[in-house]
Amino acid sequence: MRKSLLFLALFWFLYAHKVNLFVYVKNNKVYCEGYYSDGKRVKGGVIEVYDQGKKKLLVGKTDEQGIFSFVPKTKKDLRIVLDAGIGHRAEAEIKAEELPIIEEENKAEKEAAEKIKKEELEKLVSEIIDEKLTPIYELLLKAEKEKNKILLREIISGIGYILGIFGIISLFLKRKNV
Repeated sequence: MRKSLLFLALFWFLYAHKVNLFVYVKNNKVYCEGYYSDGKRVKGGVIEVYDQGKKKLLVGKTDEQGIFSFVPKTKKDLRIVLDAGIGHRAEAEIKAEELPIIEEENKAEKEAAEKIKKEELEKLVSEIIDEKLTPIYELLLKAEKEKNKILLREIISGIGYILGIFGIISLFLKRKNV
């Protein structure tokens, strides 16, 4: 019985430290926010960025707010991995369509001028949209944190279920011995 309770306590402790990763694009940068299920930020977590072919493109660490940002060099689907240590790991993907426009080499001066005008306009519109969407990103992050929190009533009801199962098992064992 003691071993079962010890196992249950350890399992709950491990689940309580589940790590989550929230990835979004803002101001032509990719932002990665890491946090535990209790809402605490992952400080100093290692972020690794991979392309579709599993080639490592970038490695960095989260800051004191649990945030790491970078400017993507290519417009490809990316897989981002957060390693918070001791087996705490989370992954997220970001599609190429969500990434900012990457400047390419120009073929001719005329095309370059037109392209620059278009890119400047797209960049400006993108920055304005990112600015307007920041509160929505924050709300999504808050909702994600709340979704992953473990409530006391869930813990107590889980313990109750387990004790009920042990009670039923002991009842059958006593009847069998009689």
